[in-house]
Amino acid sequence: MRTRDSTLRISATDLISWREETNASVGQNCESALNYGKPLQNDMVRGKFQAYPVRPGFALFLLDLTVNQDTEILAEVDEPRIGFSMTLEGSCVRLSKDDRGHFFEGPVHAGLNVATAYQSEKWSLRLKGGESHKLVKLRLSRQHVPHLLAGWEKVLSKQLRQMMFPSGFERSVIKKNLSLTLQSAGHQVLKCPFEGSVRKLFMEGKALEILAYELDEFSCDQK
Repeated sequence: MRTRDSTLRISATDLISWREETNASVGQNCESALNYGKPLQNDMVRGKFQAYPVRPGFALFLLDLTVNQDTEILAEVDEPRIGFSMTLEGSCVRLSKDDRGHFFEGPVHAGLNVATAYQSEKWSLRLKGGESHKLVKLRLSRQHVPHLLAGWEKVLSKQLRQMMFPSGFERSVIKKNLSLTLQSAGHQVLKCPFEGSVRKLFMEGKALEILAYELDEFSCDQK
């Protein structure tokens, strides 16, 4: 964790550690913290940053944070992946550097739905201070895509099919406006009322539902 030019720079690991510290203070272990979805709270960041494994190579992530100052979250991806990211509230900038040294920068705003295929890379998410930021993301390991999406090849649009089942893997991005259906599903994830194992089951079901909607949305009018 560090600050520079009034911007707080933290890693995804820092957020996880803060969440565990918050839950430890109320007597919950790490596993309970994940299942119960307890928020993290400190002087700089408040809210939720959580991951729910659904199947091997497939996970649901949610970010529901309010930051007091401009904040940059740093992370690193160590394998080829496919991501579907829904921004429900707030605005930010995603910056990344792939394993060949190429830089990419993309502004993200509420109402944006983004599908991305990428190799291993370092990336950061810059959140504007004083705002609430709500994002829901699906992440699929490139290695597991053929198994997870077996039978989908002929259903997907050409552009999405090339992203999911490429002959030669290249970084690619597709952007669309977020549909009302996906907005509703995203807010249901963020406002999940359940706890414990029921919460985990709810998240797994929603992840599969959102994946089906995403595949349909990005194939609509492009087949």
